[in-house]
Amino acid sequence: MVNNMKNITTKKLLLSSAIALALVGCGGDNDNDDNSNSGPNSAPTHSGDISLTLSEKDAFRMVNLLQDAVDTDGDILRVRDLKASLDDTTGFDSSQVVRVGVSPDEIAPHIDTGETREIVYTYNISDGKDSVARTATITVTGEDAAPEFDDLFILVDDPTNTELDLLTGVVDQDEEPLSIANFTAADNLQSGLYTIDAETGILTIDTTTVLNGLQPGEAEIFRDNTYHVEDHNHSLERTATFVIVKATDEPAAPIVLNPVEVTVDTDSALKRVSLASPAYVLEPNGDALTIDWDSFTPTNGAPALKFSRSEGVNLGVDGIDFAAYVAEGETKTFSYSYEFNDGNDEHTVSNTLNVTVTGAATANLLNNGGFESDFDSWSSEGTPTITTTSAFGLDFSGAQFASMITGDKLSPNLTGNALENGAGYILEARAALGDAWGGYPMSISGDTSDEVGAVLAYNSWFAHGYNPRTHAIRFTGAQNVKINIEASINAIEMDELTLYKYSIDPGNNLISEENATFSNGAGDWTLVDGAMVANGELVTGPSGDKRQILPLPAGTIKNGHRYVLSMDVAIDDFTGPVNFRASILDPSDASNETTTAGGAFSGIFQNNSANNNLVTVIDPDRNTSITDWETRALELHVGVNVWGEGKNHRIDNVRLIELP
Repeated sequence: MVNNMKNITTKKLLLSSAIALALVGCGGDNDNDDNSNSGPNSAPTHSGDISLTLSEKDAFRMVNLLQDAVDTDGDILRVRDLKASLDDTTGFDSSQVVRVGVSPDEIAPHIDTGETREIVYTYNISDGKDSVARTATITVTGEDAAPEFDDLFILVDDPTNTELDLLTGVVDQDEEPLSIANFTAADNLQSGLYTIDAETGILTIDTTTVLNGLQPGEAEIFRDNTYHVEDHNHSLERTATFVIVKATDEPAAPIVLNPVEVTVDTDSALKRVSLASPAYVLEPNGDALTIDWDSFTPTNGAPALKFSRSEGVNLGVDGIDFAAYVAEGETKTFSYSYEFNDGNDEHTVSNTLNVTVTGAATANLLNNGGFESDFDSWSSEGTPTITTTSAFGLDFSGAQFASMITGDKLSPNLTGNALENGAGYILEARAALGDAWGGYPMSISGDTSDEVGAVLAYNSWFAHGYNPRTHAIRFTGAQNVKINIEASINAIEMDELTLYKYSIDPGNNLISEENATFSNGAGDWTLVDGAMVANGELVTGPSGDKRQILPLPAGTIKNGHRYVLSMDVAIDDFTGPVNFRASILDPSDASNETTTAGGAFSGIFQNNSANNNLVTVIDPDRNTSITDWETRALELHVGVNVWGEGKNHRIDNVRLIELP
């Protein structure tokens, strides 16, 4: 029995020793230098000095000082003579000897953007007999974020609300303590009305005194208060507006607080801004506001836009509406006055809208619209080809273009939300047709609120003896737009396919509203042979080759510019494609037309549905040799062509738009 107990005790001791040795071999802190190997010894080796770089935002990290260290004799390795290059080791913990803990969050308050905290540990790796020197360099980089904020607006309509937090809406990614400095009050905010605690950012204001000086429904506005928002390293100026209003149950007019400020680029998506926002207007009775959209009036030479994509009290600002007035890279501010009320005309007040616009290059929304990368980004059916030599006289750009024979189909790959709902788009194609008397291969489809895959627009391709020609189609953006090009009748050569946004605001029109919409009769139009204006439309009558004429003053068309001529054309008793005429010409020399086709009897289109969005791109420099277009008084001619098939046409919304 005694011998058995002795064996058990011996086994326990051996097991404990084995565990202890294993722990030390893994980097434990045992100080015993004895190794069991009493023969020849090989010194430890390692893979090189250790180098680690962290950001101040990184999580806690542990660095193993024995990383990749090897002893070929199997001896236990230890760290000896560990020394740090810094006296202040805040954020670095070497208490475990073989491991160094790094806490970037403890170091962060001491370093800013562009600064680093670096520590170098020197030490020896020992096997108890021999050792090898090593260093571990740990670097933490600073990322000091500045506070972020917009200007501050605070509305006070409660006399008990006296403490205003000037740090409201301030975001600091570093979550550093913030304070304010250099507070400068508005001229009408007298020193006796407020106190300020710079450390907390609290402005205490004597609202009772201010309210005692107001009548019910009145407000006191303290504009352009300024101060600096500060963290430990930044000091940024902020502007604040305080409005104190005396509420009332009696009817009172809205109070304008600030002009409306909107910033867009000419390629921006539609931006909506509530004109009823408390940042701009105060309604003492809480009544709903009504915006008079017809009252928008330019005040500093701004274009007379209608902001037609606005709804309710929400102003819609579309940057493309300003594209013809701002050069690429240029920034301008355009101002408008407008009126609104609270439902009572006697409470009508006015405010100012300032739109700051930066010009951007017109982007082609189609990838590979010139087919320079073969049919990349296009889907095809049939046998369309990439060609380098034109059979029909196409003046293509680049090295190659697309060629289609009857039955071929092409469609560019667009994502479902590639286009903006409700925006206006134009698709252009430079093309030559195998049969210049016809061909209408292009249409646009998409998902509308009423129909999935609805046809949004047809194209009116017709060369009438003139190749090549710039063909175009216009439509309103929808979901899942698909562009369909089909050589259903003729062989076609195509290049320069360009899809771009254009202004649909009725204020962007070189033709007056009266002459464009026929809302007050024929205006300046000369009507012939039974044509008349009825129900706000120009009705042509069925006679062929009878053109209705609108004079255009000199300067309407200029060299160096491109234009879009568009109109809505409805055809009564539609049974199939019908020919139509739309031209702009110099009446003193009828051969000098600025249509995309040119020639005295050109400007012919085929309308392919009962209701058509007719459009043509006018490029006087490309399609004529005339260099003095702006000196010429011109005429717009529209009507049933000589091959008009005896159909009556109804014309509305005639627009001539300068393209950016």
